Parts: sequence; structure tokens; C-alpha cells
Amino acid sequence: MFHIAHGFGRGLCMQSFLSRGLCYKVGDGRSLNCWADPWLPLMETFRPKPRILGVEQLQQPKVSDLVSSQGGEWNVITLRHLFDDGSVAAILRIPPPITGCSVKRQWMLSIKRELSVRDAYELIIKEHPPPCLFRIGEDFGN
Repeated sequence: MFHIAHGFGRGLCMQSFLSRGLCYKVGDGRSLNCWADPWLPLMETFRPKPRILGVEQLQQPKVSDLVSSQGGEWNVITLRHLFDDGSVAAILRIPPPITGCSVKRQWMLSIKRELSVRDAYELIIKEHPPPCLFRIGEDFGN
């Protein structure tokens, strides 16, 4: 018999597994925590690295807070204060948040930026290859 809790647990496990390729397109950035949410497509973990360890626990800015007060541009002073040089360079290569645009998820492991069943299957097989069912040179027809 299928139990809802058991299925829910599998769903959470799969969500965690697939999150390795999911990244947010910034949109307006108001709902994205710059430390916790994956929003930086040019970084391996899709998250920036702190300039000083522990700053991410003290300050929890939203991505929208990283824009200059005039709007439309990244606040480079704030970026350099919070993030390491590699993260700052990666942030400056993406468009800053735009008021009125919604945050969207994108699948970074495919050119189309959309998750397909095939993409998920390939990721699972890559990370958990099936065991070999026969030895090379072995006659498996008998």
C-alpha cells in the first residue's frame, strides 16, 4: 500500500536532487535571499560566496537590495562588501533586478533552460549508475 508520507519523502528527496540544476532568473529579486536561494547562474552552486565568512549569517539581503539607489545598476560597493571577487564578477555579468518582472526557475543543465524527463533521467544515471549486469566477454545468452 502506498503511504502519502512515504511518497512525500521521495518527492522531497527528488526536489533536493534536482535542485542541483535549478537556478532562479532574478526578475525583480524581491523574493530571493541572496545567500539561500540559487540565483547566480555563473557560479557552481548558483549562490555567491561571502567575502568574510559568517557575514551571510548576519546579513540576509534580498537580491533586489543589491541594486543602487538610483535603480537599474548593481551597487558595486555593496557587492564588494558582501561577496568575494569571483562572485562580484559573476553578478556583474547578469542583468540587475527589474521592477515588475517575476522570478522564474530555469534548468541550467540544458540549453533550453527547461527541465525534461530526459534531463532528470540523465542526471540520476550520471550520479547513480546502474550496476553492471554481466562481465565483458561473458556469454549472457546461456
